[in-house]
Amino acid sequence: MTEPVEVFLGFDPGGKGRKKGEFGWSICHCEADEFKQFRSGVGKDAGEVVEKVGQVLYNCLSNARILAVGIDAPMFWNMTGEDRVVDKVIRGAVKNKSVKSAVIPVNSLQGACLVQGILIGDACYKQFNAPITETHPKVLRYLLKQPPDRKSFPAVLRKRNNEKPHEWDERTAKWAARQKFPAGKPFPAVLCKCKKETLHQWDARTAAYAAWCMHQGEQGWKDLFEQEDEHERVLPLGTPVSYWMPIP
Repeated sequence: MTEPVEVFLGFDPGGKGRKKGEFGWSICHCEADEFKQFRSGVGKDAGEVVEKVGQVLYNCLSNARILAVGIDAPMFWNMTGEDRVVDKVIRGAVKNKSVKSAVIPVNSLQGACLVQGILIGDACYKQFNAPITETHPKVLRYLLKQPPDRKSFPAVLRKRNNEKPHEWDERTAKWAARQKFPAGKPFPAVLCKCKKETLHQWDARTAAYAAWCMHQGEQGWKDLFEQEDEHERVLPLGTPVSYWMPIP
């Protein structure tokens, strides 16, 4: 009997956009304790993405065991629609103004992110019954580039003018190999942007990585969802979710 393949899914919900769409998806797996991406792509909505992911799993990974899912969209809300506790905690851990401003209150987000996020979350919960973590890829990659004390963002890692995202990450990866980060680990090379992938695929792969870290209870990470007031939070999926991030 073929051993099951441990699979982690990541999604970056977006709108129809142009051509192939702006809804990124990523199928990752664990091979010899190493996190790797198997396949990724984009779609126009949750229905199309579910179909594409299903086809890959059926045709190429029939022995897949979906262990966790990461989604770059709010998986829970609050009664006011404004800042959640997690949003405040994450902003407090970020010093870079550009990255900090990317943490947007739920009531200010675009409809595609909110609606498609819940739709893909609902589909994953019903089909795979796998735990789901919300994540924020841009913030996550920023935090993983931080030194353990988080006192200052290394000047050498600041993005240079006219530097492309994948060039920035390649330079960061080389520098990180000589440093120690949260849990004493370097910046994960698997999170560096590939030249031919879209930003949505990159974010989806990062979301899958967050799901993997949640599954193994990565050292230095914790579930920020536990800090939310159970009387204020709203759970559109009808089941508790998580928000794992490398924040002490």
